[in-house]
Amino acid sequence: MYYKPGCPFCMAAEKLFLSKKRNPKKINLLELGKDKLEELSEKSGGWKTAPMIFIDGKFYGGYSDVKKLDDEGKLDNILTTQQ
Repeated sequence: MYYKPGCPFCMAAEKLFLSKKRNPKKINLLELGKDKLEELSEKSGGWKTAPMIFIDGKFYGGYSDVKKLDDEGKLDNILTTQQ
């Protein structure tokens, strides 16, 4: 999970993953260089906001997107198959 310090959506995403007994690997977007940020934007289809959530290398969006997956009962399956 790529995040920005103090971002409420990033904190909510981390809390969601911790509630699933998953400790997300966190990478601070502010510590990345311009080249890495451009690479992430390409991998995510132009996503520019935090958090940027990847699960096993696949981009799933931000907090609202992952929360929706959880609300639909799909997140547990994604996390289970990605162990």
